[in-house]
Amino acid sequence: MSQHIVKSTERLASVVLVAAIFITIGSFPGNLIGIPPGYSRILVWSGVFLIILSLVLMGYVNISMNKITRSGVKGAADRGFEGDELWVSYRLCNRGLIPIGPIEIFLVYPEHLRLSKGSRRALIMIPPKGCVIYKAAFEARTGRHLIGPLRIVVRDPLGLFRSDEIDVGEPVELLVLPRLIPSSLRSSLLLSRSLGMARSRISGSGTEFL
Repeated sequence: MSQHIVKSTERLASVVLVAAIFITIGSFPGNLIGIPPGYSRILVWSGVFLIILSLVLMGYVNISMNKITRSGVKGAADRGFEGDELWVSYRLCNRGLIPIGPIEIFLVYPEHLRLSKGSRRALIMIPPKGCVIYKAAFEARTGRHLIGPLRIVVRDPLGLFRSDEIDVGEPVELLVLPRLIPSSLRSSLLLSRSLGMARSRISGSGTEFL
């Protein structure tokens, strides 16, 4: 299994800077900087709390990534005819006791297809012992089209850390058959061609008005 990387965001630098300031100010004797001893201890513990919180959130993102990749994201796709509205769905589940997210979702699909409903990007939160279904509909074009996988980024609730982009779920096949022509219309088209009534691509002389 590939090792996923947890990256820090710019917001983490601000939190670490505030924690360092709190610890530095609180470490000086209160009588030298005019702060009561009780406030000095509060500043030190506040700085320590921010550092511990940052470490916990980094572990949270790492655990969340492992849960999603091991939960088995399942995809499904409709089959239909050209012109229909066909849906593609992915089911993401959380088997743990704590929520996972927020999770940024990006659906990978061929550029020649066009979404008719839903969004290519989404932001979700998976509840404990629950599942979330992501769905999107496409304007059907004849052929076999591979949709997916889902490309996700996991973040912590405070936005201090983010995972690298990881692909989850297998691509699904969107099968679109050509629209069938009614037998009556097919017969009339064949008859018109046999009688020489098919549309000609040779330009005529036009019509003269007297």
